[in-house]
Amino acid sequence: MKRLAVLAALLALLGAGASAARADNIVWGVNDDAGKYENGNGPFWTTLRSVGMTSDSMTLRWDEKSVTGFDSGEDAFLPAALDAATAAGVTVTFDVYPRHSSALASAANAGRFAAWVANLAKTYPQVREYVVMNECNTSLFVNPQYVAGLNVSAARCGLFLAKTYDALKAVDPKIFVWGLGLSPRGNPVPTDKSSPRATNPVDWLRFLGAWYRGSGRTKPLMDGVDLHPYPIPQSIPFETGYPGRTSYSVVNLPRAYQAFDSAFAGTGQPTVGPGRLPVSLNEVGIQTTPPPDLAGQYTGAENGAGVEATGSEAYQADWYTKLVDYALCDADVTRVATARNRTVR
Repeated sequence: MKRLAVLAALLALLGAGASAARADNIVWGVNDDAGKYENGNGPFWTTLRSVGMTSDSMTLRWDEKSVTGFDSGEDAFLPAALDAATAAGVTVTFDVYPRHSSALASAANAGRFAAWVANLAKTYPQVREYVVMNECNTSLFVNPQYVAGLNVSAARCGLFLAKTYDALKAVDPKIFVWGLGLSPRGNPVPTDKSSPRATNPVDWLRFLGAWYRGSGRTKPLMDGVDLHPYPIPQSIPFETGYPGRTSYSVVNLPRAYQAFDSAFAGTGQPTVGPGRLPVSLNEVGIQTTPPPDLAGQYTGAENGAGVEATGSEAYQADWYTKLVDYALCDADVTRVATARNRTVR
């Protein structure tokens, strides 16, 4: 399990160069499953709170082949984890999406998934926020992206979003639904019958908007938009972000905002802007190579070389300084969570 100690640097920066009032309007936290597996008996939650973070996004994947719908018996960990989080003063957001990327090919599965999420809301009423779906513009989570050269992932993801939004609101209209978990980059739209591994986010939002407009739906798909502005590779300068206009990092967030507005302007889905649709940076961050004295406390492998190569703690600290400053100056951002760490069990 990766340790939380390095995350203290992010919260320590809140007092520098930004107003305390604006800092209080942003929820700071992590997207990390470590606390889920402690069974209420570990340091995760209290450590998180001790560094000033008050939120954790916990992943729950729906397995359409499982009797309970839970992936690998994950439900057994929830009661103790949620009790420990509450005791430490940390709120939990459930990050829900299908376990298998091919599950979205069945329209019937959208209803099954929505019913499973609604049951989560009934069973755990203390959880008031949900992130519904994850990186639908990548084939890792929705496969295929294209059929005969036409994008199908946006429409399939849109149906899952719509069904789940309605199901959660039927349980309690006050449940807050974040949508998408949009991946920051992807391939150009194909001009032939190829099926790329990912669709760039700007074009993918256009496809989602086209599906929504043609669906006849007048209700929203989400109450807030959830974005993953990773820099890949990590050496991309924070100040410039991605060079291509169809990808986005933190400083390129206006690209995503504009694409979302173009997709949904004039519809029943509110768009990004002050007083309208809030933004969550729910997976963002820089990973580092652990120092020798801590190396024995880490398990599992880092992401593959060339995808997110690890860097120094000094580089990470500088990047987080800029992240905090940017978030505090962006009136649309209401939540920031450093990137997901998964425990290898």
